[in-house]
Amino acid sequence: MQERFWSYTEAMPSGCIEWRAGCFTPGGYRYGAFCVSGKVLLAHRVSYAFANGPIAPGLHVHHRCENTLCVNPDHLEAVTPKEHVRRTANHVANISLC
Repeated sequence: MQERFWSYTEAMPSGCIEWRAGCFTPGGYRYGAFCVSGKVLLAHRVSYAFANGPIAPGLHVHHRCENTLCVNPDHLEAVTPKEHVRRTANHVANISLC
């Protein structure tokens, strides 16, 4: 399964490993979608679990790089929902519009 998973990715100069297969866009953000036994899973959560083992119940997986297509386990961190919202809000607040 891991070989199939990583075949859908591309290493980027930034250090991100971007998902290049199916995606979905909840809330306007693009996330990788990986199908296992007929179930669609978030690709970044699958990557995190490959590297770190099962994700504790109730935790979110945060993209430290803020690239929602990134599946580089070094860029991912399991955090509480409250912490995830705080970090995401800080990121969105720092985006400047052209």
